[in-house]
Amino acid sequence: MPVIDFSYRDFCKLVGKKFSLKDLEDTMPMMGMEWEGVNGDEVSVEVFPNHPDLLSVEGLARAYRAFRGVKDGLAEYVIHESNYELFVDDSVSSVRPFIGAAVVKGVKLSVDAVKSLMQLQEKLHITHCRNRLKAAIGVHDLRAVKFPVKYAAVEPDGIRFIPLDSTKEMTPSQVLVEHVKGIKFAHLVNKFTAYPVVLSADNDVLSFPPIINSELTKVRPSTVDLFIDVTGIDERIVLEALNIIVSSLLERGAKAYSVTIHSGKSKHVLPDFTPVTMNLSGDYCRKLLGEPIPTRSMPVLLRKMGFDAIRDGEDLCVSIPCYRTDIMHPMDLVEDIAISFGYMNFNPTLPTARGVGKEDLLNSRLDYVRDVLSGFGFIEVYNWLLTNQSVLFSKLDVKVHPVVEILQPKSEDLTICRDELAPQVIEFLAKNKHNDYPQSVFEVGDVLILDKEVLQEKHLCVANAHSHSNYSELKAVIDVLFAELGVDVSVRDSSKDYCIPGRVAEFVFNNSVVGFIGELHPKILANHDLKVPVTVCELDIKKLVD
Repeated sequence: MPVIDFSYRDFCKLVGKKFSLKDLEDTMPMMGMEWEGVNGDEVSVEVFPNHPDLLSVEGLARAYRAFRGVKDGLAEYVIHESNYELFVDDSVSSVRPFIGAAVVKGVKLSVDAVKSLMQLQEKLHITHCRNRLKAAIGVHDLRAVKFPVKYAAVEPDGIRFIPLDSTKEMTPSQVLVEHVKGIKFAHLVNKFTAYPVVLSADNDVLSFPPIINSELTKVRPSTVDLFIDVTGIDERIVLEALNIIVSSLLERGAKAYSVTIHSGKSKHVLPDFTPVTMNLSGDYCRKLLGEPIPTRSMPVLLRKMGFDAIRDGEDLCVSIPCYRTDIMHPMDLVEDIAISFGYMNFNPTLPTARGVGKEDLLNSRLDYVRDVLSGFGFIEVYNWLLTNQSVLFSKLDVKVHPVVEILQPKSEDLTICRDELAPQVIEFLAKNKHNDYPQSVFEVGDVLILDKEVLQEKHLCVANAHSHSNYSELKAVIDVLFAELGVDVSVRDSSKDYCIPGRVAEFVFNNSVVGFIGELHPKILANHDLKVPVTVCELDIKKLVD
């Protein structure tokens, strides 16, 4: 999770009230943050990545101000109307089609403010913007920007500009191979035949998103007025990032001015700080929390979390600020009510159901499997049920097939559910190739199989990695495991996309295929930069131990 560093003095100034460091240490964890420590005036806290409004000291101060009652309820911001305009050319529709923009004036760029702005931009890029894939933020000195601004795609060598922190004019294609930022993020645009650029009215390049800004608009200590652009492939993320950046700057007393975005035949005015409304049932809240919190108390609790709420009998209409991107369901509001109420104030109760507890038979049998494999010197590893397409498909040269996907993933590393264990076990070996060999590991875990419905299965994966690893060696271990479990399993030739042909077989139990064993193909070893042979076996272990 991201760690945010900020000045204690600056934080108290933004909150509007001084709290002791001990007070902060005791109360911040109650809001869902983890206290990391203090070094002089600098405080470090860890925040959840699904709460991007807290990725700056301004956002933290705003939330803490409401939580401690200094000023609760919905934060109010004014967006001043202006004549600033930005035109979106059709050429970006197949590259990075979305852009949001705002003008912020009267920014006091103190040392603390600059540090916070840079930190917020960096943390948003890494987390909410998926390392600039879904959105990228540009912050510019307004003095160098001439309106109307244009967002368009140009030929790779069709325009020249001086990229930020450089003295040499380059074309976009040169930036991708010569500039450190271009090299790092080239993969985001080099598949296209044209590259997106933000242009001033006189065709000066303001930025080459999502790679780098122009030196022309570099923010300096003398800068007081800013032009902010956010471009990307996900319109929701673009608008959310814009709102978070602008609202954070307004916390320091700056003023925001609108920019009219013209795209095709439509136009819209940004930033849009209109609160979203969501209905919440008092009965639903009490049922989830198991605590008899009166509905009449809920608006007060919600105001402590930065919301406004109007009660109508047992129902609430809650106003959600534009920067609270984590609120997607009434359940999220219930969680904030629980935080506001205080977990320490919940009354513990004993469950009404009575019964005699005993160990689950399946778990008992799986523990026996663990004991057998541990006796052979295998070490158990644990991986997430969630993974990504690179691990499950790309690195194994496996054709993409339907799996359970996450609708709105919060991390690009965790986007789908695994349907077998072997890919993650192989990835584990790849990440540990710096350790001594032999490496013998196993995992027992759940997988989700997408058929006509989602099926949950319990699998076992066993893998051997060393200079002489082979099919026969691992097969001998698996045969002993079958014997210990008392199951009669037959073997027959088979194939597996990521195994060497002729060096792979499948296991059959009760006329049903229950797994495979095989040696990894050299191409797969190369994809994972593994220098030694690897043999892997995966079984539907529940069918064998039930």
